[in-house]
Amino acid sequence: MLSIYNALEINNIKSSSVFGSLNVIDSCIDYGSVCEAKLIPNYYKRGMRTWWTRRSQGVFDKDCNHVEALSDIRSERRIWWPNEETHLTLSEAKFEHYDQAFYGGTIYDHFGHFLLDSLSRLYPILNEVRSSNSPILFHYPLDSLDREKVLNGYVGEFFALLGLAHEKIVFIDKPLLVSKLYYHEATFSDANFVSGSIKSSYPCLSQKNKTAKKGFISKSKLQSGTGFTSQGEEIDEIFGSLGFDVIYPESIPLQEQIDIVQSYDVLIGFPSSFFHLKLFCKEGAKLIIMFPEIDEFLHTNFLNIDVGAEFYDSYIPLAAEPVNAPPGFAKGFKLELSQVYEIARLFC
Repeated sequence: MLSIYNALEINNIKSSSVFGSLNVIDSCIDYGSVCEAKLIPNYYKRGMRTWWTRRSQGVFDKDCNHVEALSDIRSERRIWWPNEETHLTLSEAKFEHYDQAFYGGTIYDHFGHFLLDSLSRLYPILNEVRSSNSPILFHYPLDSLDREKVLNGYVGEFFALLGLAHEKIVFIDKPLLVSKLYYHEATFSDANFVSGSIKSSYPCLSQKNKTAKKGFISKSKLQSGTGFTSQGEEIDEIFGSLGFDVIYPESIPLQEQIDIVQSYDVLIGFPSSFFHLKLFCKEGAKLIIMFPEIDEFLHTNFLNIDVGAEFYDSYIPLAAEPVNAPPGFAKGFKLELSQVYEIARLFC
């Protein structure tokens, strides 16, 4: 027998399949500025055991104090916060000067983290950024990401949708001194919180009219990701046979992906960064998120966004057994396909 839950209900079950904390914070988050801001680029440090301490970067005020609001936190992890080398660079650096600029965030080479972690400070001040001639400054791991290659991929594609010319985007690859650096505090923090103003802070990027269409978001053609099932093609066939459009987001331009979320009535699938695009829709599709009942599969990011944006979407746990995942995937699972058929019949 299938059980269907909302975000609060699925969080209260305290299932081992769900991990992270549900935390929607006060929406009164500050817009501020730093005078004589010093920005130290991202540096790689060998020998560190954890990925979040292998790099360091930071924004500092005129007295060389770290501006913590402009560094990222995921759960309890301080991501790429300043270390001794950062402070040494700060004391010895020759700075390139800007009169004024906006701080954008840190570019992460992952679609979901880019949409949410990288840009959550930028969305609330997007109108000011668009109307200004001042550059937008981004930290990035300069030894592993190439600026031109990044801007020629989904990062550049999304900046274009936001109305931001690539010429305004500055990837920090040298120490910078900015007479006046404008910023907004984060409206999203992975595994940590969302702001209660998250929906109103994010731009609407689709004007498509609603339709009665229903779609299944397939993962059968993905080469990497969080979850893998060898039954992907069979699951596609089940939904396709019952009238759902089977959609492969990775093969579709970003604008079309957002248009799908805006125009479809119902979208069903396993947890996917694609579903975060609902934040950029006036009235996105009703989401039905299936997830296998294996340890730590459904991240509370989905629940935080749902509650913070008041989406009221649905979550369906499915009996499953863990299996070995191929390279590129974090977890593998196998389902009883009768459950999938029951869901498809229920919502077709």
